[in-house]
Amino acid sequence: ADTVAVILALKPAVPGGVNGLTMSRPTGTSTNDVMVATIGVTDETIGITAPSGWAVVQNSTQNQGGGEHLVTYWKAVANIGSEPSSYTWTFSASHAGAVGGIMTFSGVDNGNPIVDSGALLENGNATSHTAPSVVATANNMLVTAHSYTSSGTWTPDGAMTERVDVFSEATTGGGGVSLEMSHQLLVAAGATGTRTATASNNGDEGVSHALLLRPAPVLIAEYRFDEASAGTVVDSSGNALSGALNGGVTVAGTGKVCTGYNFNGTNAYVSVANNALLNQTNITTTAWVRHSAAAIKA
Repeated sequence: ADTVAVILALKPAVPGGVNGLTMSRPTGTSTNDVMVATIGVTDETIGITAPSGWAVVQNSTQNQGGGEHLVTYWKAVANIGSEPSSYTWTFSASHAGAVGGIMTFSGVDNGNPIVDSGALLENGNATSHTAPSVVATANNMLVTAHSYTSSGTWTPDGAMTERVDVFSEATTGGGGVSLEMSHQLLVAAGATGTRTATASNNGDEGVSHALLLRPAPVLIAEYRFDEASAGTVVDSSGNALSGALNGGVTVAGTGKVCTGYNFNGTNAYVSVANNALLNQTNITTTAWVRHSAAAIKA
């Protein structure tokens, strides 16, 4: 499929005075998945150092009120067998509260996952905290993170599915820091509009992030040209888009990959029946080609 799917999200709040935050890798994470993590700490002067392999998407500081430092990261899972079971973010100083969450997504372009991202600061004493509008391409996953410098629970935006809802204190109140993380699959391209999450108590300053994940490229058809004789050209993608050879085509023997065909440069071609899978707005085609100078036409 050409959509992005969420696997699982984690989790924990850490009380003040601890100079690190450790979170487990979400259960079900697999090779080629992409993880998104958000870390919040109060106050804004405290630096955050990520574990190896995590890249920053948004890095925001809020210097109003109690102050806060919020950073969102992504990490591709190259090999689940060598991936640690947990990750530790370290802080530059003792703090008054820290929270974090990790979500894992499958079906993401793990080499270039971020389509767009943004941040908004809430400078007043508010319970409603808004993530900015970002610009989507087709079939993106919208991920938002909302935080504020009190301890409360969250009501997510009505369009979003909440996965993380944590606060750093033992009970709700005016201290510490809170975090909410949600996601929404967007089929259409264009501006997403803002998303607002609402905290349960103690209106306070905060920071919200939004990002869009790009779906992984999807193989539509693969023609290896390894049939023993010219005729049907088998599609190896599993999508049953086999074609037929037409005109002056002969088997070339060994090619760069598998075997190959000779096309005479005049009336030789491969035809494939019309199929909805071929009706793409954007498509990339690759091929190994060996040509003679005489066959090149302007």
